[in-house]
Amino acid sequence: MKLDELPDFLRRYAERRPRELAQIQADKMQAVYDKVLRASRGKDLDHVKLLLASEWRSAFGSDIAEPRLSQRAAELAAGRRVKVKLDVVP
Repeated sequence: MKLDELPDFLRRYAERRPRELAQIQADKMQAVYDKVLRASRGKDLDHVKLLLASEWRSAFGSDIAEPRLSQRAAELAAGRRVKVKLDVVP
């Protein structure tokens, strides 16, 4: 969603508080990755990809793009935790 598509009150908040909004999104992403990691132990890559796509869509209302879907699913299928790093210029 683009900034100009947000309701006025949320757009004004987003313009003043980009780091806080970015942290909220980063925390939400981390929760999705952690949930998929727990639920996908011992599952094959195709299963993990489907689960990650489903959880992402449920949490964000949009699809996770390739190649990110495949890359993250491969990490999770291997039992490795995906860590979300916040990189926002103050």
